[in-house]
Amino acid sequence: MVKKVEKKAKASPKKVSQELVIRVAPQDVRLTEQDLIEPMKDGKKMALTKTWVSALQLMQLVGKTPAQFIYERPGKGGGKFKYVMGSYIIKALNFVFGWNWDFEVIAHGIEGGQVWVHGKLTVKSPNGETITKSQFGRADIKYKKDGKGMLDFGNDLKGASTDAMKKCASLLGIASDVYGKTEYKDETGNDPANNHPVDDNQKHPPEGAVVGPDGSPVQVCSKCDEIVDDKVASFSKSVYKKVLCRDCQPKRK
Repeated sequence: MVKKVEKKAKASPKKVSQELVIRVAPQDVRLTEQDLIEPMKDGKKMALTKTWVSALQLMQLVGKTPAQFIYERPGKGGGKFKYVMGSYIIKALNFVFGWNWDFEVIAHGIEGGQVWVHGKLTVKSPNGETITKSQFGRADIKYKKDGKGMLDFGNDLKGASTDAMKKCASLLGIASDVYGKTEYKDETGNDPANNHPVDDNQKHPPEGAVVGPDGSPVQVCSKCDEIVDDKVASFSKSVYKKVLCRDCQPKRK
């Protein structure tokens, strides 16, 4: 007689639910000041398309604004606002383009207690080639204390024109690091991270040098105002006691 052996079914393992939790520590993903002023590069090229603007001019346009030309004032809604004077923009344009530029007021008007100006900036090459940028500027209209009439509308119009010129120049790169930070804060509510300390050479340029719009010291010929290479400037000062470019140095027999 054969006995049937009943096999007990194996108990299925209990399913254990697991939850994978990944914690990501918050990181500061803000743009830095250097990000805002660093030009795009392809290898050593400062621009992909070749134009009549030289590499030296381009470096001056997109370079860091010297700290001594940056001012600060209270902004609307609290906080502080950094800016540069119109006189700095004019110096930068003269330095880069040699007075070969024009600014034109296309239109102006009054709205909401402000005067606005639509301006156009045109920079030119020695051969007559041009680059044009257009932007708006504005200024609050200031009234007399008794409220009867404007204090000086002409001055308000001039302020709006200067504001338009500065914004046009920023489209070329001049002071774009200053106004780029303001634009970044307006759009994100955050200040850019500060990782770009001021170079001591910007505060105290070497003797005989001038500071270009990018903050770097440059040697300039005392006769023709051309930028002089440091080695040529050093030789000239040792021989002629002043900075002279090769073309302005006396012909040696």
